[in-house]
Amino acid sequence: MNKRTKGFWIGWLILLPHLGGVVVFYLYPFLWSVIRSFNDASGLGFSNYSELFHNAAFQVAVLNTLLFTCLTVPLHVVLAMAVALSVHNAIRGSIWLLHSFVLYYAIPTASIAYSWTLLFGNSGIVNRVIHEIFGGLLINWLDGNWLFVPLVSFFLIKYCAYPILILLGGLQAIPGDLYEAAAIDGASFMRKTRWITIPLLLPELSFIALLGFFYNFKIYKEAYAMFGAYPPRSIYLVQHFMNNNFIQLNLNRLVASSTLTAAVAALLILLLVRMNRSAYEP
Repeated sequence: MNKRTKGFWIGWLILLPHLGGVVVFYLYPFLWSVIRSFNDASGLGFSNYSELFHNAAFQVAVLNTLLFTCLTVPLHVVLAMAVALSVHNAIRGSIWLLHSFVLYYAIPTASIAYSWTLLFGNSGIVNRVIHEIFGGLLINWLDGNWLFVPLVSFFLIKYCAYPILILLGGLQAIPGDLYEAAAIDGASFMRKTRWITIPLLLPELSFIALLGFFYNFKIYKEAYAMFGAYPPRSIYLVQHFMNNNFIQLNLNRLVASSTLTAAVAALLILLLVRMNRSAYEP
């Protein structure tokens, strides 16, 4: 056995315990759930998916999750980009803004959820400020359709730290000569951002958009901490549906919904990879 072959097998032996854990605890359960989702009392079929699509709770959960995703992902990308540009251009106070996002990322979820409940309560700071400025009735942010506002703001504050750091690294990797040449030609800040920064940051922006999609599934922890397993209808998400069916041991709905979620995530990843490739293909 030559040195190269020996190194190859040693590498696989080192990876074997980790690969075994991935197969046993991730890959095998996932494949089992996919196969199980197509099995019902009569054998192989799609009855589990048919029942799932006709379930009223699942319909509400999907609609709310889609709405929440369409709101948070663009705002997530725009906010991270704005803060990263501010820090990169050394705008006064921007570094403290970055530190505040990082601090929120490090604070335990339950603590932030409790403080957010106090912030948006009927007598909370938000209502007091609105009442002092505009007067009128107080808004019940923690009930009904208004509940999306504190949840979206919670999402943006909690999950923007990592994307900001990614964009800062991408901004620092862009050659300064490009901006100098654009400035000589009379390009404004907005034009330099549109024609230099955004195209060169396209891989990072795509990755952050993908992160925002997956962060939507993590917001369940905050919603659960504030409202429990059965929150108001307006923020009943797919994660609530799957968790409740897991508690009730309703495997048919659980495996079908988890398989659909995995399929949507895989399609989104393939779409973003394709967009990145097409953007840099000649």
